[in-house]
Amino acid sequence: MPKSIIVSKDGPILKEILDKEVYVDNEVAQNLSPELKEIWEEMFECLAEIEEILWQEPFIVKDGHWRIEAATTIASYLLAKVSEFNDPLRVNFEDLRNETIDEDIFQVALSFHINNVWQDLLQLLTKHPYNIFQLTASIKHKGDGNPIATPDGVAELATRLLKIHAEDTVAELCCGTGYVIESIKEAYPMINATGYEINQCDVAVAKARNEFSSKKVSFAQSDVFELVSKNSNAEKYNKIFANYPFGMRLRELNAGNSYLEILSQKIPSISKATSSDWLYNMLMTELLSENGKAIGIMTNGSTWNMIDAPIRKYFVENGLVECVISLPAKLFRNTAIATSMIILSHGNNGVRLVDASSQYTAGRRINELTKEDIDTIAKLITEDSEKSIFVTTEKIRENDYVLNISRYLSGAESFCNGVAFETIIKRITRGAPLNANQLDSISSSVPTDKQYLMLSNIQNGLIDINLPYLTEIDKRNEKYCLTNRCLILSKNGYPYKIAVAEINAGQKIMANGNLYLIELDEEKANPYYIAAFLGSEYGIAALKSITVGATIPNIGVDQLKKLMIPLPDLEKQNSIAANYLAARDELSMLQLKIEKARNRLTHVFEEEV
Repeated sequence: MPKSIIVSKDGPILKEILDKEVYVDNEVAQNLSPELKEIWEEMFECLAEIEEILWQEPFIVKDGHWRIEAATTIASYLLAKVSEFNDPLRVNFEDLRNETIDEDIFQVALSFHINNVWQDLLQLLTKHPYNIFQLTASIKHKGDGNPIATPDGVAELATRLLKIHAEDTVAELCCGTGYVIESIKEAYPMINATGYEINQCDVAVAKARNEFSSKKVSFAQSDVFELVSKNSNAEKYNKIFANYPFGMRLRELNAGNSYLEILSQKIPSISKATSSDWLYNMLMTELLSENGKAIGIMTNGSTWNMIDAPIRKYFVENGLVECVISLPAKLFRNTAIATSMIILSHGNNGVRLVDASSQYTAGRRINELTKEDIDTIAKLITEDSEKSIFVTTEKIRENDYVLNISRYLSGAESFCNGVAFETIIKRITRGAPLNANQLDSISSSVPTDKQYLMLSNIQNGLIDINLPYLTEIDKRNEKYCLTNRCLILSKNGYPYKIAVAEINAGQKIMANGNLYLIELDEEKANPYYIAAFLGSEYGIAALKSITVGATIPNIGVDQLKKLMIPLPDLEKQNSIAANYLAARDELSMLQLKIEKARNRLTHVFEEEV
């Protein structure tokens, strides 16, 4: 006979624990009544026993902590369900395959090889009542084992801003194991709620947990892009939320590639280089009812990079973006990636931009959004302030459809520890003022130790390896040559070109007149840190604030010297510089691979003949 208190399936004690959706590592038990605490302790005892049995199965162990958490949920669910049989201890694993067990759950149980330890699991039925297995199947695991699982504060902020009504149909795309859509259903019990997720394991866990919950949500395994790419009459929703995967390549998006082909007919200027963030955003707008509202969590870079300018143009010009909120860093577990919350709706004549990057409560490992933080951010959306501005479509059009608030702030006021650029500059000069004829007269068709750097030779912070060669550099022009670790910045044209020179011994590289060569005082500033700043959205916004000229944008040296630069201590600068170099080196390696692939491509025929 089980040693714990027998509690009816629908009894108040069981419901109280189930509805808490508490974390495994929470200390909530300290506030429980003695009766609840006894159930709580048995629940964790049962959980530990299930995990101990599952750890015997190597197919579960090999994929780490999240796999064991998911397997525990599925095993707990199956034990709760088998308790409904007349003779549960005699139930074979295959006997579970009936109309009472969802096929997704059964298939995931097979993939976990729970059938290999089924007889050991059944013995737990002699120790615990079925409601204990319901509880262990319903536990909310901290962080869900997923580094980009939606933080509670982000989910609560999104729920607040969606402004859900009782009659709404609500969908969550890429819902994972369903905690966000369940929390929305809990707050608004009358809504019709659906969660879509491509991962069968996550769907199975969501279904298992939800079956024992009062918050009934429909979960479906689906590649979300198929919702529209294969269905011209896709169901529309009043409210949509999506914390879609960060930084996905299009080739990893399965049906997303087919969706991109369909989309390119509507927006010819987009390409396979378009960020996946905007494909998910477009998907939400197509699933959104006319008066609906959708919220997505996207990477900051997608709000301002040049690659996504064409699709941002489509969104802005068609009035689809209502608001973009720059969120605090370090909200997500195991990743410090900077994110923004985008609010999508129809009929907007401009975009509200909000800087909530400093609105958080610091936690031990990550930052959190508390109720007070959420209240503050929600208020920022309703009024203009130093951290919230409404930008008209015309103004956004003038700024390359950038949707990051830093572009529309004055550079000097937005930086902490700001200093005038000239305070860290040792020398600044333009490149050599040579015309085309003068340059042709000293060009060389054979390699020499003298080379020439033009604007076109700088891409993504990298200087081309194969620069044009020169026969000579006149002594009068040597002052226009790069020095090691000098900063290079384009004077004319947009987008701005930024790089740091790395000069080998005996090598001379003369720059042309469209470039500034800036030697920094390295006791004060790390050149790679300055390059990282100037190449960021904050730096681009600062440079744009001193740019003059509509036809040919250019930066004057006096304005450049007065430009405000955020200057933390050297330790912080070096840390940022190291990350910048790592990303730059990764890009350099990728470019080398592309070049090798191109060379192979041109020789495929010869190799096969």
